[in-house]
Amino acid sequence: MLVALVVEMDIGKMIKEMRRERGITQSELARFAGVSFSTINRIEKGEKNITLKTVNSVLNVFGYDAGAVKKEYKVESEETFGEA
Repeated sequence: MLVALVVEMDIGKMIKEMRRERGITQSELARFAGVSFSTINRIEKGEKNITLKTVNSVLNVFGYDAGAVKKEYKVESEETFGEA
């Protein structure tokens, strides 16, 4: 079964909350995710543009995955873009 969760929250804040809820440090998260401490620190502060690969490395520690979500856009002519 595929379950999708749409999160309208800053990814850095979400990662920080999950990390704190589990009682792990930024250094531990960095080690578990295979990224640098600096990367975790900057992600949590919202100072770093990160790739989907890096996001998934961090989210996988918590059992989550991020991916592209197709959105639907409407223009003034009432045409719908993004539909299959």
